[in-house]
Amino acid sequence: MTAALRTLIGSAAAAGLLAGCATPFNGAVLADVRAEPYSGGGFVVRGPTVIVEPAGQRFHGWVCRQSRAGAGLRAVRLERIGANGDLVEAVYGRVELRSSSPSDCGVYDIPTDWTLGPAEGVRLCPGRLDGAPCPVRTAPGDPPAGAPPT
Repeated sequence: MTAALRTLIGSAAAAGLLAGCATPFNGAVLADVRAEPYSGGGFVVRGPTVIVEPAGQRFHGWVCRQSRAGAGLRAVRLERIGANGDLVEAVYGRVELRSSSPSDCGVYDIPTDWTLGPAEGVRLCPGRLDGAPCPVRTAPGDPPAGAPPT
């Protein structure tokens, strides 16, 4: 095989890989949803990307550990917030952190039967397996009400 042919094959393979990466979630339909991710307790919540599925919407994102203080996270709480700002429903999604590194990240993937309306939104927060709601921001830049002290 000549060097030119190897370069051509390598370029074609790279173009194919890049094209596959440019279509997130295998071309799934994504929804634009108002989201309030809350970070605290040693974790930063990222996302969500909202994937439209026949049975509802799937919420997918990342949680990253900020310090060793966040070693015990196993779940993310996802809250559906109605148009009036009230909590409608809450579900939990499992988070798999791959190691005990202080900067480790894990993925959450939460399927729901929800189809959020245009005025609805979601809140996400780490942990909260005690049934307590996610902290709520009262105004942009303010610390969330109900947030644990830092």
